[in-house]
Amino acid sequence: MFILGKWRSLSLGLCALVMVAGSALAQAESMPKFKQGEDYAQVRSKLLNAGWKPRRVPGADQCMRGDERCQGRPEMVACAGGGQANCRFAWKRAGVLLTIFTVDSPALFDSASNE
Repeated sequence: MFILGKWRSLSLGLCALVMVAGSALAQAESMPKFKQGEDYAQVRSKLLNAGWKPRRVPGADQCMRGDERCQGRPEMVACAGGGQANCRFAWKRAGVLLTIFTVDSPALFDSASNE
């Protein structure tokens, strides 16, 4: 009887894990599609329309005055001052975290990553 109880607990735990993983996968699959080089303003609009919320990250960089890449965008985590002018923006929806990476100024979509 003890062995059956352990297996029942294990199978219930496994089912819960599959459900959580499936939920996260469904969230990731429902992420809007973006094109390389797409203006971040369009990317941002698509995310907001799909129910994603800007995520404020503790310790994020301050947007420099006049920097159009991050002005009015609380989801900005960091923006480089030189080079490719890379920026990183943080989003969340239903417990799923998403990071959008941009290049150039104005910011253009480069890639996305689920955390």
